[in-house]
Amino acid sequence: MKINKIMRAEDMRCAKIQRLIDLLCPKGNNILEVLAEDGIGPFDVGKRIKVDGKNIRIKNRDYIAAELQKVTINTEGSMAIYDRNGRKLCGSIDLNVSSKNVELFCLWVRKNNVPAEVVSGTRERIFQWCVLVVGVLLVIVYKVLNIINHGG
Repeated sequence: MKINKIMRAEDMRCAKIQRLIDLLCPKGNNILEVLAEDGIGPFDVGKRIKVDGKNIRIKNRDYIAAELQKVTINTEGSMAIYDRNGRKLCGSIDLNVSSKNVELFCLWVRKNNVPAEVVSGTRERIFQWCVLVVGVLLVIVYKVLNIINHGG
């Protein structure tokens, strides 16, 4: 039962990532959905991003949509916003698929003609596996040291 719930949650997460990708990079007539949204804003995206009209505030700094080089989303669900110099303004901690109002943000990106790009999530997946391996190794080392300290 628990495995089914985990699989269902993973399927829902993947579906949401695909929905956001479709909002950011529409194919065919999906742009009509963006054009139908009139007057998006003001709204918060997560805790550190605020959108109002063509303006966006990221970590207490104001930008206009034209100052943004691109928005990326990877296949693992992390997103990032880059300025015209290619500097990352915010990343996966501040902006990801679980952020509040992330769908509205995607519509805002399309409406304001900010380029969007889908990137591979391979690096993030490798990082996740490394964290998992290090965690398991730490548990093993802790258990071994605990056995040694207590004399078997």
